[in-house]
Amino acid sequence: MKNFKRVFVVVWLLLMIGIGFMTYYRDSSTVIIAFNVIPLYSVALSFAIVYVFAIFVGRKTLKWVGGVLCLVCQLYGIWVMFDYYLRDEMFLVSSFYLYVVLMILLVISMFIKDENDNNNKASLSDTVDNISALKNEVVNNAGNNGQAFYLIGTYIHGIDKLRGMKKCALSYKESNSYLTFIVIGEDGKALKYNLSCGNVKIESKKRLVMEQVQPKKVDHTFDNTILATALFGALGTAVAQSSLLDSMNKYDMGFNYKTLYEITIYYPGFVNGKCLIQTYEGPSNFLSGIEKVVVVDNK
Repeated sequence: MKNFKRVFVVVWLLLMIGIGFMTYYRDSSTVIIAFNVIPLYSVALSFAIVYVFAIFVGRKTLKWVGGVLCLVCQLYGIWVMFDYYLRDEMFLVSSFYLYVVLMILLVISMFIKDENDNNNKASLSDTVDNISALKNEVVNNAGNNGQAFYLIGTYIHGIDKLRGMKKCALSYKESNSYLTFIVIGEDGKALKYNLSCGNVKIESKKRLVMEQVQPKKVDHTFDNTILATALFGALGTAVAQSSLLDSMNKYDMGFNYKTLYEITIYYPGFVNGKCLIQTYEGPSNFLSGIEKVVVVDNK
């Protein structure tokens, strides 16, 4: 069932609320409901609401905080009540055991995979043949569903077990609630990831880098002859053709300076929560197109 975990935790929360009105234990003359007697029940219920809310909004850290604290409160309540029972100061009824069952179900729910976690974990969702195919897909399929924005660059690091220096692309269509991140894998296929916009932050930094120009072989024969003649007179021509002045017939090594943009994508599913890509394309158009749906820090 799609979104089974969400249905599961909603039912669990309703039972948590309902059990607060059930008989929890009784002595010879009194029947008491959970709201009045279970230690930390109200606190546990508050954390239960936080836990379910975090699952629906995709906040992983908040989910674990709410779930663990709710579990701690439940354990404490059960331990205190069971201690009373062992001292023959109370008589347990069925609602006590249901409360124990709810605690066990909470633990189970923490480890049930949520279909929506695929986005948060940036897991593989599809493959495409190459970056060009992605670009065509983004541009051509936007149609009436909204404008498309994309950025082509080089993946450096951030995906578990995938080496860097791979071609990659980051794209977004206004009709979607996620960014699409494509990286060329080790086998030459492009891996496609969907990143939920609500959990994405993008930081762009600009810096100058020195780039070596393709070496060109320069013919210094004429220069060598003039130099050798000046140095050795009549023997200059012979010297110029020998290996003595070969050092002048080298490759000219040139360097250019280019503007490089480092794009850091902050997202829970990446290693250490971030992924780094580099591009020589100015990212301003892409970043301005997505800043309404993700946090952008453009430096």
